[in-house]
Amino acid sequence: MLYILFAAYNEEQIMPAFMSNIKVEIEKLNIDYAVIPCTDASTDNTAQVIAGYKSSMPIILLEQTQERGLGVAFQRTLKAVCDVSKSDDDIALFMDADCTHDLKYASPMIEKIRAGNDVVIASRFLPASTTSGFPFHRTLLSYGASIFFRILFPIKGVKDYTSGYRAYKVSALKKAYKHYGDELIVEKNFCCLAELLIKLKKLECRFAEVPFAYDYGARVGGSKMQISKLITATFKMSWNLLKGK
Repeated sequence: MLYILFAAYNEEQIMPAFMSNIKVEIEKLNIDYAVIPCTDASTDNTAQVIAGYKSSMPIILLEQTQERGLGVAFQRTLKAVCDVSKSDDDIALFMDADCTHDLKYASPMIEKIRAGNDVVIASRFLPASTTSGFPFHRTLLSYGASIFFRILFPIKGVKDYTSGYRAYKVSALKKAYKHYGDELIVEKNFCCLAELLIKLKKLECRFAEVPFAYDYGARVGGSKMQISKLITATFKMSWNLLKGK
């Protein structure tokens, strides 16, 4: 079983194309699937648009009444898939809802999970990876984060700690929740992506990456990342994780 997870905040305009693309591309894989989106207190009709697809595809819609950030939405989708999953072979695929994550990469990510990995990342930093339309300051930030985390928290098989496009073996997520409980993800912003990898590494999970063509120009809507706050939060999170070793 494949679970498609994503967080969506005020994505009403893109949701019809996004949801339709999920249905078309995932059904090509000939695999049972369900979609688990979390709408982070959207003030538009994002939740209603998603709910409109329940008649044509399996959806478990998580709604929040207050805006609480990516970390909370991320955690809710992960907990939900652990609650509903019935098999250790199930896979959770987390992706962005802004059209920058092409579902053609779902197949190689699933293959690497089936080959024995617990986490597979669509990486921007492999030789065959490409990026386009990415602002210079965001490129600098991404490469800086990669170097920073690889020095402080080296993980075999991982170069891209901040890519949100990942496949997880659900049994590994269940193991992580059993160990960490609700403290598995405490960061409320984009730091939660690196936080989860670092904590899964402590549980001796196996990691791999696949090359990924990241087209920032395909993004629909503006970025919700607040860079100065993210940098501060990254240093604070890293210090807390280092102390916890």
